[in-house]
Amino acid sequence: MTVKKSIPVLLSIAALLSGCGGGGSDSGFSGFFPQSNPPAAGGQSVQPPPASDPPAAGEGEVIPPVTLIDPPLSEAAKTILATDSADYKLLQPLNDPNFTLLGRVKPRTTGELSAAGLTNSFGVGGETTDRNYTYYENWGEYIAPLGVTKVRVQTGWHDIEKVITTPSTYDWAKFDKIVNGLTAQKAQPFVFLGYGNERPGCVDCGQTGLSSKLVPTGEGRTRFLAFVTAAVDRYKDRVSDWQIWNEPNGHVEASEFAKFTVDVAQTIKKAQPAAKLTIGNFTAGVLGNGATDGLPYAQTLFDYFAANKGPLVPSSDVSVGYHPYWGLPEHEFTGYRNFRDAVFAKGFKVRQDENGMPSGACLYFANCGPGSEKWDEKNQAKNAMRRALGDFYKGFETSIFSISDMHYDYGKNNKGLLATGLWDANIDEPFNNGDSTIKAKKIAYGSYQNITSIFDNRMSVVPAPVQPPALQPVACTAKATYTGRPELGSVNVVIHAYKQLDKGVTRSLLAIWVSASNGLPYDLPASKINIDCKNFHFAGMATRGALPKYVDLLDGRVYSTTAAVITANDASTNSVALKDITVTDWPIVIADDGVVNFRSKE
Repeated sequence: MTVKKSIPVLLSIAALLSGCGGGGSDSGFSGFFPQSNPPAAGGQSVQPPPASDPPAAGEGEVIPPVTLIDPPLSEAAKTILATDSADYKLLQPLNDPNFTLLGRVKPRTTGELSAAGLTNSFGVGGETTDRNYTYYENWGEYIAPLGVTKVRVQTGWHDIEKVITTPSTYDWAKFDKIVNGLTAQKAQPFVFLGYGNERPGCVDCGQTGLSSKLVPTGEGRTRFLAFVTAAVDRYKDRVSDWQIWNEPNGHVEASEFAKFTVDVAQTIKKAQPAAKLTIGNFTAGVLGNGATDGLPYAQTLFDYFAANKGPLVPSSDVSVGYHPYWGLPEHEFTGYRNFRDAVFAKGFKVRQDENGMPSGACLYFANCGPGSEKWDEKNQAKNAMRRALGDFYKGFETSIFSISDMHYDYGKNNKGLLATGLWDANIDEPFNNGDSTIKAKKIAYGSYQNITSIFDNRMSVVPAPVQPPALQPVACTAKATYTGRPELGSVNVVIHAYKQLDKGVTRSLLAIWVSASNGLPYDLPASKINIDCKNFHFAGMATRGALPKYVDLLDGRVYSTTAAVITANDASTNSVALKDITVTDWPIVIADDGVVNFRSKE
């Protein structure tokens, strides 16, 4: 089989798109939210450079002139990003005299974010290129318009060391294109090192699949560590963020995996002392107590790694990844807290580096099988938004799986933010398993754009963050009631409060949604609630008089508000009351004037 290796023309700024919804630093994101992932001793939060002056009361947001800072998009990508899906067109605007439609959120590209001296903790998956289930040339140009700062990609030892020779020889051509293409867009590659290599002559080299039961041992481990050294040496001027293996729990014996992880970590650090490492990368089983896949498995890794990693690997450079494929993204229950506390006890950070839901019925994959027909584009987007904002609030780096639908040998994994063509196991030209070119953006792509356009490192949680296991103080409270819906379980209103500090100007923001304990997929009707805040007020409104904006993050629509819904905003008592706020099971934002850039409705 021959595979096309041509690279498309890459990327344009999102400002060129006719519709909405549509670098290089190794500092990571520690310090954003010290209550969750504590920075290393002596560390400090990133302070962004000055931004534009705030608009005068009532003027609305000021959008700066377009600056060409991204590579140009292909005409096909422009058309796809400017076209809303059929599912999106079913989303209805608010019908309430207290909310007047102003426009839609203006996406912010990764290049625009970087040019402003800002960053965020949002990533996306670019997985499975190593097995040709996706192709960078098909999805690469959609990264910068998404506004993410990191992209998880897989080297694929089996894909790079294709012929076993002494000394080793490698084919870096495909991965060079991925790394260079991402860094050209100011996105940082988050590079997975693995899986095994099953080429003839590779002895004890482990297995290539996701459910590998073997990691490289003996002669095979020596060869794998040589590959790791070669990869880090080749890319260390562009990559500083490395992931060691994937989802070992339930597959690889715990003590063997712990020893393997130490060997790889030390090898990376010898080649790149400033490297950041992500270990574990567990399935959601780690939130339980199973001996072979639960917290006891993870604890074996934590204990051995902490005791044997040595001075080359400071704990502050280590994150622990986990993959919580839950229909309830908030999952604040005992198992999660126990996992988090075990990570923090070793001085490591928590990272959510793979999570996503299908956009329709599917087989074989996580959250597929019977019941998956209830998933659709809308519920996929709701889950992704709640996951991303929940992780942001906790201070975790987060990555949505994945940028594109994936054409596995046995079926299509439709968790992509972008829809591909027809899957067909009998067609392997020009791409494996049918047409994996991009055909459309899903609702989730646009809703993730809305999040990355608004949330960045200028924001901090209010009230003042606390260190776990202490619980974060509540800023605001509200209740929602849904009668006749026993399948939902208990219903809670999630409210996250932030302040944005920009050029000495403080603005405030609330992110709000309804969470049912039984988890998605489901559809709740809109409900009007009253919100009482005792540890929060709208700072911009208090100082400049402009009323906050209401933003629906699912469809990106932005609305003005009236004094009838935002009442008793008092800086002296740090309180505000909100009346008859429309909410449902996806996030909305109420933000001071100046926080949200938007395009006026046409």
